[in-house]
Amino acid sequence: MTDIFFSYSSRDRDRVQPVHDRLAAHGFDVFWDQSVPSGLNWDSWIRQHLGRAKCALVFWSAASVLSDNVVHEATVAKQQGKLLPIMLDPLNAEQFPMGLYTVQAANLTAWTGDVTDAHFERLVESLEERLTPLWLRRRFDRLEAELVAERARREATERRDRTLQEQISKEAGAQVDILRDRDRALADNEALVAKLATMQETLDEARRETAEMHTRMTAAEASRPPMTKPASPREENKTTGGFIKAAFAQPADVTGGALRSNGMRDLMTPPELGSAETLLWAKASRPDSDYGQELWAKKDNLNKYLSQFPNGSQAVAARSELRRLEEAMAWQDVQATGKRADVQAFLDRYPNGVYAEAARLRLRRF
Repeated sequence: MTDIFFSYSSRDRDRVQPVHDRLAAHGFDVFWDQSVPSGLNWDSWIRQHLGRAKCALVFWSAASVLSDNVVHEATVAKQQGKLLPIMLDPLNAEQFPMGLYTVQAANLTAWTGDVTDAHFERLVESLEERLTPLWLRRRFDRLEAELVAERARREATERRDRTLQEQISKEAGAQVDILRDRDRALADNEALVAKLATMQETLDEARRETAEMHTRMTAAEASRPPMTKPASPREENKTTGGFIKAAFAQPADVTGGALRSNGMRDLMTPPELGSAETLLWAKASRPDSDYGQELWAKKDNLNKYLSQFPNGSQAVAARSELRRLEEAMAWQDVQATGKRADVQAFLDRYPNGVYAEAARLRLRRF
């Protein structure tokens, strides 16, 4: 059975030929009346093929609208439901045969033979739809639906695969970050261990310095001149009595601050002056542990002793102890700041002091 019946004007044969060749190349069985077999009536032969064809392509042009045969074949094809018009020339409604203008036509007026042309592709799709049996179209539709579903499943699988790949990539990156953090933590731990070792060495050095300073301070305490023995209570009473007598002997010199004035010390007899000096020195020279004093309190007592007894029996020892206290307090300040400049300034001030060696050790560590 013929697939497609061509109806056209003989004047348009050269324009119809490319359409025939392209459709035949697509696998369609095309009939066009180039030659009538001998012994057959042309009209009967044409009617026979038109009746057997599944689709009739009518090529409308300025020549074909004037052809009675083309108009008749188009009318029969329309009655049989096979008509598929094709425009070769742009025509208006007045040029069309009566009753045939309303059928939608494929526009090949500008077609140059390109099979990828959009109008030609639509013509092929229309022919495939008309020529495919209903049962086969339904099967094709089912296959198309399955193909669409399979394509959707494949796309979903590909999306999941991409998502998994991205997740794997992120986890690999996170693993790299974890390893990097671990290596950094190990390096920090090694640095801390080394720092702790250095601090332990510093602590041991400080302990050795403290033990050495304690030894020096013990030696200095042992070499300090002995203190004058405080007066007994009876001698204190005698001294107080002598002081009172001297005060009443010269009442004009007694004032509210007589105990701290030079005039009052002039009134004291030598035993009385020695007793006051001894008491003040005993307070200033006692170890901190005995009184629980801070260094500044002890320094204040030494300054009080020297201010009242600059030439006393313990003046030399007081000045020596005062210098030691000042050096100790300065060393405490240097240890509190921990600055190299402060250590250097301390060493410049006390180059031969008790803490000079410790200061030099501290500078070498810097």
